[in-house]
Amino acid sequence: MATELQRHLDPAPYQISDASAIYSPGYVLFKSIVDANLQEMIRIAGGPQRLRPHCKTHKMPAITQRQLELGITKHKCATIAEAEMLSAAGTRDIMIAFQLVGPNVARFIRLLDKFPDATFATIVDHPRPFSELADALERSDHSARVLMDVDPGMGRTGIDPDDDGAVELYQMICSTPPVT
Repeated sequence: MATELQRHLDPAPYQISDASAIYSPGYVLFKSIVDANLQEMIRIAGGPQRLRPHCKTHKMPAITQRQLELGITKHKCATIAEAEMLSAAGTRDIMIAFQLVGPNVARFIRLLDKFPDATFATIVDHPRPFSELADALERSDHSARVLMDVDPGMGRTGIDPDDDGAVELYQMICSTPPVT
């Protein structure tokens, strides 16, 4: 007996009988396949509460809303624009998985102003960007969750946990009032 996901991998669901009304380039989504993938994701994770999918895989309000309907309430993104899309689609728990620097700090504050019912989190791996973010939060009378980005050994992002600055940064995060 084929699983729901295997049934949707049959080439037949990918056939379009009349493509004359489809703009090119453009997205073509097959709802049954998207739903099967989301259900499989939930099954593998052990429930929707255990998921925080990254919207870079779709960048679409319709898919975000479908995830919310299925109980996936925590989401992740890589840009302020993606955070805005997630918020506008109804997501209320959003992790911005990059360090806010330069003009993105002000954009983040505007995001907090625009979506006061949402909870936002972001990451830091250095005291300077953290201080700039904390100062902006304090001036704006907002708060946000800030997590320390620790390098797990891949050398991509994050502070080396053996670096003396890691303890200092952690203490800064824990002792700064607008950070929750």
